[in-house]
Amino acid sequence: SFLGKNTNYTLVVYGVWDYIKNSGKFPQAKTLTLEWVGLFPGKRESRRFNGLYTLTQQDVINQSTHYDAVAYGGWAIDLHPADGVYAGGNGCHQWHSKGVYQIPYRCYVTPDLDNLFVGGRIISSSHVANGTTRVMCTSALGGEVIGRAASICLSKGYQGPELHSNGKESD
Repeated sequence: SFLGKNTNYTLVVYGVWDYIKNSGKFPQAKTLTLEWVGLFPGKRESRRFNGLYTLTQQDVINQSTHYDAVAYGGWAIDLHPADGVYAGGNGCHQWHSKGVYQIPYRCYVTPDLDNLFVGGRIISSSHVANGTTRVMCTSALGGEVIGRAASICLSKGYQGPELHSNGKESD
């Protein structure tokens, strides 16, 4: 199909848009246009970067200690079925652990680009670990880390990976 591998998902998006645009029930949509549809409509975490360290399910469940811990999370691992709207059964599966887990600085730094920090939903984590790190409060804390790290890098003339400095940076 010219719509690509995930034709069913794409057809759902276009079907909803057709209804909004042409049913007459939404007159305010008369002059609107559909500008873009994602590669996997409704699919979370479709892109992820590899950092100096990849946080894993085991790190979350075991509440692993990291020498360069700069953030933490505590939300349940919240996974949604790959079939999305076509999935039979539960719309999500949650696994709750007791306590919080650490996120190391290395998850926010990519080894391939010296001047790029990664944050939000694209930090360096496995698919399952991303089911907890992607929530807003945890992502916001990572954003604070990135902002502070960028400030230190600018003031000291470092690149992101250099700030890591084997955990010896005192700032």
